[in-house]
Amino acid sequence: MMFMTDAEMTRRVLSAIFRTRGGDGRFTRLFENLDQSQRDLLRAVASIRDGELPVIGSIDTPEQWLLITTQRVIWQSDGLIRELPATQIRHVNPGVFSSRWKTQMQTLQIETTSHKTHTISAELGAPLFGVWNVLLNFGARNRAKGGTS
Repeated sequence: MMFMTDAEMTRRVLSAIFRTRGGDGRFTRLFENLDQSQRDLLRAVASIRDGELPVIGSIDTPEQWLLITTQRVIWQSDGLIRELPATQIRHVNPGVFSSRWKTQMQTLQIETTSHKTHTISAELGAPLFGVWNVLLNFGARNRAKGGTS
């Protein structure tokens, strides 16, 4: 029997959520489905830590990217690299979208356990729904641990 670390189990669960509730897109994919050059770029800019495993990567441009790992959400937009520990995600809501159709939604708002809000951009359609559901899973885990609503 093969032993699986907590990070490997978390990656397996999050990958399954992404596949079943969303899916790979043009530039947002499960990390292992990205091109090697994209994986290398994300590893370099996000400084993956020991014990942390990348799960979902997205590179719209070299200046706008997103990486979800087993421990953090890391993204670059507006020239700034930001990161949020997964343990601080409380809720995730749809961002503002110009159409009344969910398929046109391009942003998600992450509310932290300290009630701050961060907005991330995501690829339209299935990739966004996959990312949203992965982030919702982090929030549900945190609420279950801390008992917050």
